[in-house]
Amino acid sequence: MLPSRLLIFTAFEGTLLESCTESFAGAETALAEIDRRKIPLILATGKTRAQLDRLWRKLGHGHPFISENGGGIFIPDAYFNLKIPGLERRSRFLCLPIAKPHADAVAALGDISAATGVSVVSFHELTTREISQNTGLSPRDAEQAKLRDFDEPFFFAGASEAAIEAFQVEAARHNATLYNDGHFWRISLGCDLGKSVRALVKLYLKAAPRTRLSSVGLGTRAADIPLLKAVDHPILLPPKIGRDAARASDFGDQTPTEAMLKTLPKVSRADAPGTEGWETAILALLQRQ
Repeated sequence: MLPSRLLIFTAFEGTLLESCTESFAGAETALAEIDRRKIPLILATGKTRAQLDRLWRKLGHGHPFISENGGGIFIPDAYFNLKIPGLERRSRFLCLPIAKPHADAVAALGDISAATGVSVVSFHELTTREISQNTGLSPRDAEQAKLRDFDEPFFFAGASEAAIEAFQVEAARHNATLYNDGHFWRISLGCDLGKSVRALVKLYLKAAPRTRLSSVGLGTRAADIPLLKAVDHPILLPPKIGRDAARASDFGDQTPTEAMLKTLPKVSRADAPGTEGWETAILALLQRQ
């Protein structure tokens, strides 16, 4: 890894990746320029390591990525010439966990359900076909979505609003984080996208202590807000509308509320959604470097 003055953190779904086609079409020029300048491009997403590994290879990518909305940072071998405490081997990557393991999240979900009497259906209980039908994911992607390292999606089995509120209160007592992504609820013990971004920036600074780094983040969903808050220069892409939005089938496609946007006073707004807006924003950014 060669030092660069710029780090680009990007959400995946609805930005660099067209969710319904898993295509980077429309962003090729920006991706080529990022590669030519040897700028680290860090993918940050709600996807699992298994899902990202395939797309990582398709992209021809050689930089770290962040999975499961900040559950962990996955680093290619020999990427950083550093001794990093807490690294674990996960398949072909080194992982710096931010959250507790998936098994702990599943156990917490069961404990909270039992304590409140609120029935839930957990992701790992569903078949690949059921996940595909509920999310629009392809069978292959649904199977890889089940291979979780940190968080556990679930849904409530006919619970009332009052019951869900009681469940949330009990979850807080367990130090569990709940998030409704629009398809499922998710539970984790420590998934934190902003913390993951900041931890990775610190690693780059340690690897190149004499380099003055600037971080950029691109996102479009409510789930991307922690990423945007953690970077020096946040860029918000508008959500897709109409037919394209209806076809977007990945997790966490809810758009940010105005209240969320008020927490981003420095945010720049891209002119177009999807890969078109992503490429335009990146090329404009690089022209200023």
